[in-house]
Amino acid sequence: MKLNIKSLITILFCLLFINSVYGSSGIELTLSNGLKVFIKPMKASPIVTINFWVKNGSIYENDGESGFSELISKLLFSNSVNYPNHKLKYEFENIGVKIGKNSSNDCQCYYFTGISQNTEKMLKLAFDGLFAATFSDSDINYNIKELKKEIQFYETKPDIVVENAMMQEAFAIHPCRRPFYGLNPNFDSADLFILNRFYTKNYAPSNSVLIITGDVNLDIVIPLLNNLAQKYSISNYTKPELPKEIKQTSYREVIKYANVQKAYLSLGWKIPYVEGSDKYALYVLAHLLGGSENSILWNRLAKGRETCEKIWAEYKASCYEGVLVISAISSKSKARYLVDDVRRIANGLIEERLSETYLEEIKKSIVNEHIFSKESVENAALD
Repeated sequence: MKLNIKSLITILFCLLFINSVYGSSGIELTLSNGLKVFIKPMKASPIVTINFWVKNGSIYENDGESGFSELISKLLFSNSVNYPNHKLKYEFENIGVKIGKNSSNDCQCYYFTGISQNTEKMLKLAFDGLFAATFSDSDINYNIKELKKEIQFYETKPDIVVENAMMQEAFAIHPCRRPFYGLNPNFDSADLFILNRFYTKNYAPSNSVLIITGDVNLDIVIPLLNNLAQKYSISNYTKPELPKEIKQTSYREVIKYANVQKAYLSLGWKIPYVEGSDKYALYVLAHLLGGSENSILWNRLAKGRETCEKIWAEYKASCYEGVLVISAISSKSKARYLVDDVRRIANGLIEERLSETYLEEIKKSIVNEHIFSKESVENAALD
């Protein structure tokens, strides 16, 4: 067969297009209802995980809505328009689907894992449960009681109390200061009408992302997604304007006293949004400072000066303002020394020379952890 140069260019363009859309990294598309979709086929085992991420959390709650985001997340996937009277929950159970969720103050994640031959059914149920949910007064009252118990438990855990206090001291205005379950939750006003209005406003396909990983049949899944987009075409979501945080000009500190045996500390440094290129350096920095028992803070403070029993660092990536956190557990008598030591070491890194070999070891450790974390379809979806 003879091909002219025009034909070769056309074929090359088609190949490039196919590779970009169906490349090894996955498939990205936006459905007609605004839902963004990412599919990563993984054929190692006949398992599929479906992740729905809804960009809704305490950050976006208005006055009088505190706690509504977490409450709605508890109510979902039990009843829906097409599966009332808790039939939706039973439908998931009948096909052996594992359901779970993760909450943060800016996002809710719902995940469903099951065998790949049930992918179509899982998607249909998940779409109905997310975008056509129905609530009842009895379910609302029950989940409010359960959520109040959970919040009471959170607020008795010293590490959570201290981290919440740190965020509320670091941010005076920006709503990222709120914990994921809301700041002073306002459940007394959470009646059926108000919760339905909150749900309809926030749970739109255009405010959501769908991740599918595992043994996916693209010839079946993509047409199904397009059909579901037509069925669940809720109105577009309008992202609210959030207040800007005022500039911090000096070190801040807050101390809370409680009847506990140890001292719990969280030290935070404000950091840029996750979109910036600094995020890579911040991941390395957190690992270098307190990512393992061989990190700088462990070696110098836990093993060396012994001003703490345990210490770790974490880069809390966010699409909004955030913090690089160093947390530690110490004795009450050594807590003040520990704060001074951590600040001294962290500030000293500006001048300290670290060997290239040491930095490379840290980077390799991060890469190895990252690769290992993507072994399962669930972790790959989360990643």
